[in-house]
Amino acid sequence: MIGSILAAIGQIIKDVPGSSAVRSDGSGRIAVTTTQETLSKVRDFVRAENESLLRQAQVQFDVYSVTRNESDERGIEWSAVLSALGGAYTGSFGSPTTLASATAADIGFSILTPTQSGVSNRVTSHLGGSSALLKLLSEYGLSTQHREVSLLALNRTWDRKSSLGGRAYVSATIPGAASTTGVGAPGLVTSTVTTGDRYLAQPFILDNNTVVLKFGIGLSSLVNLVNFTSGTGTSQQTVQTPETTAINDQSTVALKAGQILVITGLSRTVSSDDRRTLTDDAPIGLGGSKTQSRLREDFVIFVRPTIL
Repeated sequence: MIGSILAAIGQIIKDVPGSSAVRSDGSGRIAVTTTQETLSKVRDFVRAENESLLRQAQVQFDVYSVTRNESDERGIEWSAVLSALGGAYTGSFGSPTTLASATAADIGFSILTPTQSGVSNRVTSHLGGSSALLKLLSEYGLSTQHREVSLLALNRTWDRKSSLGGRAYVSATIPGAASTTGVGAPGLVTSTVTTGDRYLAQPFILDNNTVVLKFGIGLSSLVNLVNFTSGTGTSQQTVQTPETTAINDQSTVALKAGQILVITGLSRTVSSDDRRTLTDDAPIGLGGSKTQSRLREDFVIFVRPTIL
């Protein structure tokens, strides 16, 4: 900044023989040697620059977000006991562990054994002790959030604010050292993923009180840490990969003091679809579950500069 002012002063005095302009690195002051008339021009220029540099503006960000969350969970758990198969065999059948959460509704029925029911027939004899549990859940949620951030910056300088959080995860593994008794446990390499909100603004205040505003907004969040496992026993290794979602907006606008800029069209979507069955093509009715979730967040951002 001082270098550009010194260069401008040099242009003012360049046509006057014997003139010079020297800056002190310690205090930042500028000493000018020239004629009285030219010195008056330099004085007016420096005074105008000081007045401009000392002006400051407050930049207000109001971030409104609307989040819609839809999820669907369903599954069936069989616990079947097959007895008296041909009079010489027994069997059992169970379902994979359900993906449905504990909040899902349960609908179940059981087949009693002949001893429990007092009835003896082919169904109670062969399937007595079997049960089925149906788990169902459909969920819909709507929430709104307002974040208010205020930045205060001198004319032509940057101001930044952020609210960040870090999450550690296992990014790599180091194979264990081999010995005569086998291979040792693998070592771990950790990393950190940082997400959160970032805001920055630089106002250019003109003489007519128009604010040429450069600004940037970054909103990010951690969705999930996905595990990837390889090997078994002491040679088993698991690494993690972070899944994040983010929106970013950077722009330069000209606003009168008090005018409001409205930013729309910013949204982010997170979706997942998990399915667990006996085999790849097996229907859920044979035992299994699935969960689906859709989360969409829409943003409306208001930006308002105010000259102080």
